[in-house]
Amino acid sequence: MFRRDLLLAEIQKLSLALSRLIGLKEEDKGLQLEQEMDELLEKDFGILYTDLLQSGNADFNEFLKEKNFSPEKLDMLSQLLFLRIDPDVKDKPGQKELADKLLLIYSYLERNHQIINMLNIGRQQTLKTYL
Repeated sequence: MFRRDLLLAEIQKLSLALSRLIGLKEEDKGLQLEQEMDELLEKDFGILYTDLLQSGNADFNEFLKEKNFSPEKLDMLSQLLFLRIDPDVKDKPGQKELADKLLLIYSYLERNHQIINMLNIGRQQTLKTYL
């Protein structure tokens, strides 16, 4: 019961942060958006954005296994990272690496947690088209 309450509180906190970030993206406040996303990644997921981009796929998979995030938290991570994807700009630095990491997260959710949803399937198609 206590673990469930902690998990719900964490998801609620991340949902609020994600909502705030979506608002910043809609307001076209790119620099502030990136700074807050970087802080959230480091504080709540234990990874720097630059490290995420520079890590190989095998290392990132190992990171996911090691952290053992709940499926809900992994989904939040995917939503957070998807905010940084700009499908209209293919030559933006780091976009291919980010798309690869997102596909790994979706695959990890399917393989290890049997989580498949229509939103993630749509995002996977967007990413595959992008790549």
